[in-house]
Amino acid sequence: MSDSNVKVLIIAEHDGSVLAAETLKAVTAAQQLRQFADSITTDVLVFGKGCATVVESASCIDGVSQVLVVDSDIRVAEAMTSLVSDIAKQYTHLMAAATTFGKNLMPRIAAKLDVGQLSDVSQIFGVDTVVRPIYAGNALAKVRSLDPLKVLTVRASSFEKAAMGETATAQ
Repeated sequence: MSDSNVKVLIIAEHDGSVLAAETLKAVTAAQQLRQFADSITTDVLVFGKGCATVVESASCIDGVSQVLVVDSDIRVAEAMTSLVSDIAKQYTHLMAAATTFGKNLMPRIAAKLDVGQLSDVSQIFGVDTVVRPIYAGNALAKVRSLDPLKVLTVRASSFEKAAMGETATAQ
């Protein structure tokens, strides 16, 4: 067990009314950090106008501490990047599923924050160590990031969906 405190922000993907299953899998990946840290806090960030059902679903995911809501028409990565970058300093890890949405947004955030990105993470081996594919997926690499903030996309097929449980706090 490490003496670290981990704070994860997961950027939710949704269609305006339904939370994407891949977001639940990103929460599972984040929760795997628990075994390597003294404490872990997992928050979910939801962008979207009038998406109360998405916020409600996100607040019911087991292990989620709070749901942050940006009630806005912002749906493009360029606009989302600035906002996420502003609040990123509060977190040790930023995560999104490795979908078209996540692959569009997360590299922009990593570049703006001047940190590397860990793409298509398929296993968690520590608060700073993951396994990800290389060579067009023909090999796997165990990668350690020394960046103070880890920016990851999570390969959804490698993780189970997080269970739904009690309601978290929405802000």
